[in-house]
Amino acid sequence: METTGRGNIPEDQRRTLLTRGIVKLEVRKKLENLDLENKVINHILLLWLEEWTINFQDKIWKKRCERTIKWKKENGITAKTKRKKREGKKL
Repeated sequence: METTGRGNIPEDQRRTLLTRGIVKLEVRKKLENLDLENKVINHILLLWLEEWTINFQDKIWKKRCERTIKWKKENGITAKTKRKKREGKKL
């Protein structure tokens, strides 16, 4: 499995992210219209994708996790209470 750069995103995962619409195909086509080599286009998109991933983790996901932890503490939710069966409720 090939990996690259700072984010170490495997090549197959990059393809998946491209197909999920994180990097739109129109962007690639605009880069192709600049007569850039495929290798250069792939490098540009990879760098952008790695930056996006790092920013998503730092600015969105990490803050979401911190808020969730705070909310759980405020509401007395622990690992033990999550495992405890609710009375009168059947799954």
